[in-house]
Amino acid sequence: MALKLLTLLMCGVLAAPSLDSPSSADAETTVLAVIVHVDSKIDNLSLKDLKKYMKLDRRHWPDKTSVILYQRPVTSELQKFLYKEVYGMTERQLRRHFVSLMNKGSISAIPSVVRKQSMVCRLVGKKNGGIAVVANVDLPKTVKVIKIDGKNPGEKGYPLVLLAKKDS
Repeated sequence: MALKLLTLLMCGVLAAPSLDSPSSADAETTVLAVIVHVDSKIDNLSLKDLKKYMKLDRRHWPDKTSVILYQRPVTSELQKFLYKEVYGMTERQLRRHFVSLMNKGSISAIPSVVRKQSMVCRLVGKKNGGIAVVANVDLPKTVKVIKIDGKNPGEKGYPLVLLAKKDS
């Protein structure tokens, strides 16, 4: 019986609850932050506008600075959250979207994928126009966290909160 149970677990038949809807007891909460260059004039974006910037449907900030989007690896929990909650697309659909923008001449390259949060912060902090979503921890003074729908990360009603399964 134990061997059969082990086999079923290994095959995924008796899998643990999915990461899409962990119970609060089994989940870790990570508040995310939208960061831009510290000198950016942007202090607040609606979630609707954030989605336009993140999809590069809006490619310039109000001051005419080009938007430079930095993404995380497709396998990261943060990026999976963004596909669902911000992009409203799968990884494949988003890639097609960016390729379509390239083919139209709207963008010159697919946005960079950066593995480490520290490097994302460094890149956003180097050049005005950068934008990224990161965990709201240990952020350097070279980036500015912007409000979403008038809410700071951690405030009630802030929309970018990632629930992920706890590692046991």
